[in-house]
Amino acid sequence: MRASLSIRGAAAAGLVTLAVLFGAAPQANAEDVTIEVWSHEADEPAKVAFRELAVKSFEKSHPGTKVKITWYEKNPLGAALKTALPAGKGPDVFYVEPDQTEYITAGYIVPLDDLVNWNNIEPWARKVWTHNGKTYGIPQEAYTVELYYNKDMLTKLGIALPE
Repeated sequence: MRASLSIRGAAAAGLVTLAVLFGAAPQANAEDVTIEVWSHEADEPAKVAFRELAVKSFEKSHPGTKVKITWYEKNPLGAALKTALPAGKGPDVFYVEPDQTEYITAGYIVPLDDLVNWNNIEPWARKVWTHNGKTYGIPQEAYTVELYYNKDMLTKLGIALPE
């Protein structure tokens, strides 16, 4: 079985995190090393371009190490992982959601606790990926849900918001 690392989310900002993970890759010695990545959002050119640029930068700073990204849409990626991982043919890095713990319990994902500099990642972001005391992924993006309102309109309607 080939152990795979897990990466959560796939957004432009996330490739910075991907580069952090790749920074943990072993330096190539006598033979070249290829890191295989399966990612989704193939239909978003800006995200693809950003990831490809990060790969070029990583390869330049890690001679002898190549990164091969295979692009999927999200649902086909899930189907490919469900077939490839049990067969021992999965990628080294791939996208999954934090609640997809079946990959952890099946032993398809290795913990990242000793591979990542966690000082560069917010504790809440690491906690999302912690399962049974070990960390199995790195969030690639975060967002907030926000509500904007017109104070004058609420006052006119007699609605008082709590402090």
